[in-house]
Amino acid sequence: MVMNELKKSFYDRVLKIRDVDEDLVDELSKMKLAVVGLGGLGADISAALVKNGFRYFKLIDPDILLYTDVYRGVNFKSDDTGYFKVEVVKKILERLASDVEVIIYPQTLTDFNIDRLFRDVDLVIDATDNIYSKALINRYSVSRDIPVIYTAVKDNKGVIIFLEPDKTACFECFHPDIEDVDDGYINGYGFQYIYSIVYSIASSEVTSYFLGYDPKLHGSMVRVSPNLDIEINYLSKNPQCRICSSKAAVEYPDFDYQYFLKGDTFIYTSDERVRLDIERLSRELAKKHILFRRGDAGVFFEYYGNIRVGVSYSGTVVVIGVTGFDEGVSTTRRLVEDMLYQFVID
Repeated sequence: MVMNELKKSFYDRVLKIRDVDEDLVDELSKMKLAVVGLGGLGADISAALVKNGFRYFKLIDPDILLYTDVYRGVNFKSDDTGYFKVEVVKKILERLASDVEVIIYPQTLTDFNIDRLFRDVDLVIDATDNIYSKALINRYSVSRDIPVIYTAVKDNKGVIIFLEPDKTACFECFHPDIEDVDDGYINGYGFQYIYSIVYSIASSEVTSYFLGYDPKLHGSMVRVSPNLDIEINYLSKNPQCRICSSKAAVEYPDFDYQYFLKGDTFIYTSDERVRLDIERLSRELAKKHILFRRGDAGVFFEYYGNIRVGVSYSGTVVVIGVTGFDEGVSTTRRLVEDMLYQFVID
């Protein structure tokens, strides 16, 4: 490949590295990455990878960016709040590189859409906030031989894990009882410096892997402490692991991915592949409700009382301000049955 002068200028400092040439940088641009979870970690890992030369991303997250999310992402702004996270990050990546291709999925990763979303990707970056999604990613990864980098921040501590089927342990080699976990949510509490360290390490490992270098963390878990102690532990394969030690077909976790409740936020993802006419839906909603945001991915509005709702074009419903699971289900059911089905276009 011959780079034009503008692209050469963009990669000037990279192309001066010994053993790095235009063909090597071009190879990075051909890799297809899926990023699941677009909070501070997923957003900043994606941005760093764009600057490293990656040009194809699938972004998957059902949630709305709230003001409490802004501090976690280097590139987030207060003006971004109220839009779906995938839409916000897509625009960030497009500002960083005009030739980037970004496909967004404002929906939860589930057992009924994972194959459609992952089947053509070369690597998955997990930045989700719950162990159930990590298990789902792990099982698909094992069945399709797709490498995964898992990331998380909890209680001002960071974790990065780089696993590759057959070559390393799998996620459930050291988390064997995921389906018995009562509370598998990861709180995401941490200062920005912890997020910055995690996204820097994760993005460097992805880049090293595709450059053909020997990723130092391959098959390992990295823990970053609040006082910046970094501990690296190699993860041994569990010969009794029911996921990766057997050649039997991998079954997905016994968890209902269609409904998620975390704090006061309830998220519903349709088990059908639908597309809503957001423009028509927004006009109808504006007759009865206050619209906070209307973006390309969906609409965010005041429903009743303290309840705020986001609806994406893929039929995902985000209900913020619920008192519990039952209120989330009932609110979603009213929206879906009374309103949303009117706006399905395919």
